[in-house]
Amino acid sequence: MITEEALYWSQWQQLTSAQQRGLFEQMLRYFVHPLWQVGTIAPLKNHQGLQTWQVALNGRQFYFEPGQLANEQQVAVAPFLISANAIPANHYFLGTIDPVSGQPITNQFALKHYQQEIADFLQRPTHTLNPFAQPTEWASEHLTFVDQDQVIAVYQRQFWAQSDLQQQLRREGGNLPTANQWQAAAFANQTSVAWQIDDKSGDSLLGLGLRFNSTMAAELLTDPALIQPNPFHRGPDKVGLAPVAAELPVVLTADYYYRTVLNVQLD
Repeated sequence: MITEEALYWSQWQQLTSAQQRGLFEQMLRYFVHPLWQVGTIAPLKNHQGLQTWQVALNGRQFYFEPGQLANEQQVAVAPFLISANAIPANHYFLGTIDPVSGQPITNQFALKHYQQEIADFLQRPTHTLNPFAQPTEWASEHLTFVDQDQVIAVYQRQFWAQSDLQQQLRREGGNLPTANQWQAAAFANQTSVAWQIDDKSGDSLLGLGLRFNSTMAAELLTDPALIQPNPFHRGPDKVGLAPVAAELPVVLTADYYYRTVLNVQLD
């Protein structure tokens, strides 16, 4: 049985790993879209020793951010799940396919509408004069294919406004993060933020698992008048962690990225 108090940092840190996992699995049953494919569940711990849990949902990695209570240094934020990686704002993640057969690994329902484009992708030329310049992204009429080592991630290119993006996320039970949620994920209930570099992936990390790369300039928030700069865009702490005012284009471009949040709210 989930109790709201257990999902906040003050009690979450007191639970055993088995108790945390049990609550996390209950959250997935209650707050994740019933048609989403739930993949591997694993613990996630940062170098400060804080632990939460992560899961692959339809091929995207999400992790649980426990709620934080209000005090002199932070506002109250309810618990939520957030995608570890941000994606370009003019793309929508469809799922993953096998790099050899093209068979859907996740989200078969969405991918079946693009069988011909996937088939054409499998027939693409793979030879190059420079063996060290193998492409990692390919574009078809409607899709972008991204090599993610063992799988190919498939994205649908979009020409939409932020309101359209949010409407799509809400249909799946999600949303963009609020400014307070983004801050909570970046600080992970600490009084100061800690920067971390993942030597294996080349990504930079904040909090428990927010991943960044240097190409990301800024992320979208629920408030269309604000964006969240990527603090690693010009090196750690060159931009800062506070959201800034911005006037978004009518049609979102790849200059902006977004993460998906799944709110964990008990009635």
